[in-house]
Amino acid sequence: MIKSIFVVDSAQNVIAERHFFGVIDRSILTRFFESDHRGEPIIELGANYVIPISVKDVQFIAITDEESSPMMVITFLHRISGLARLYFDDVTAKVLKDNFITVYQLIDEICDGGHPMNTEPNVISTLVDPTSRSAAKSATEEIHDKKLPTECMTAIPWRGGGITHSRNNVYFDIVENVDAVIDSSGVSSSASVRGHIDMKCNLSGTPDLLLEFSDPSALSDCCLHPCVRLKRFEEQKVVSFIPPDGVSRLLSYRSARMSAAIPFYTTPTVMWNGKNKSGRLKLSCGTRGGYEASGVTIRIPMGEGINIGTVDVNTGKTAVDIKARVLEWKVGSVSSDLKPELKVIIENEEGEGKPKQLPVASVRFSCVQKRSLSGLHIRKLTLSREKYKFFKGVKYIIRAGKFEVRF
Repeated sequence: MIKSIFVVDSAQNVIAERHFFGVIDRSILTRFFESDHRGEPIIELGANYVIPISVKDVQFIAITDEESSPMMVITFLHRISGLARLYFDDVTAKVLKDNFITVYQLIDEICDGGHPMNTEPNVISTLVDPTSRSAAKSATEEIHDKKLPTECMTAIPWRGGGITHSRNNVYFDIVENVDAVIDSSGVSSSASVRGHIDMKCNLSGTPDLLLEFSDPSALSDCCLHPCVRLKRFEEQKVVSFIPPDGVSRLLSYRSARMSAAIPFYTTPTVMWNGKNKSGRLKLSCGTRGGYEASGVTIRIPMGEGINIGTVDVNTGKTAVDIKARVLEWKVGSVSSDLKPELKVIIENEEGEGKPKQLPVASVRFSCVQKRSLSGLHIRKLTLSREKYKFFKGVKYIIRAGKFEVRF
């Protein structure tokens, strides 16, 4: 049970606060920001427990004074930030301050007496006006203007009644974020996948869907949407559900298995002549299998004692932060026909010869391909309870998660 919720900016100013069992003084925030344990997921301050999450320059902070499920509270705070992103397109201190009335409305609708209630976006959007028009209305106008959403009058809280679409279709995006460490020879020394299945459903009526996978053993540590029938998933490894209307996340999962090669590769090289103070870093990258990667960005923090000299690239743009000793290379799109290459002169401040600790680059990319890295593949989708033809589509997206390249 949550006692209070605070939304705080990076300057420690309170944007919004809601108390469910007595008012907790804001001094607890001062103690939290001054705490030596700041950065931990749960912080004990006297008789209270503080559970924070950070999103850009905003912190969502929950306060409780009794034994509660930490993951439930953390997930709930992420739901608040997710709804804010859905309503305002971005979650920053400025955006939340400009729409603080809607922020209060969202918190009031999804939390009742300190207990998380319905957090489904398609339901909340019918309860809280996505525009700011409702803020200008009086309470009387609001009462007479609003009708009780159909989602509140059905046994299926994530789907209302009387839904109709001129075209019936459902799309699935299997998105896999690959966490990998690439060694100095360009070979992956460790790799794992964090994935999720996003769905966009435009189906009329109340359809019942059955999603079957060709190899469900790729799924582990699954987190399911409430619409998924848990017992059937545990026993048969199929996803049986009545879908929410619109966009939703059906499930998320982990997989330590890699059934395909990572479509994006990097080749790091360090060249140093004997005991010279300066040397050269070289980094090339590309794609495998004829695929194209987009949004490719490579960030190289040089670390203490290494100065950045001349930078040369054959494509993209570079930016150097001399003070922070960081080089960022915005490559853009990369195809199998193009082999981007970066060359940078570096200098060792600490003395002659190669630095003791070489930089570690972080990489971002996104790639659409015909199969997933984990081997998860949708084999069949069956619709029942409704009699109409519908279109279905599946897309596999590979993205860089914690993708490191070591020189």
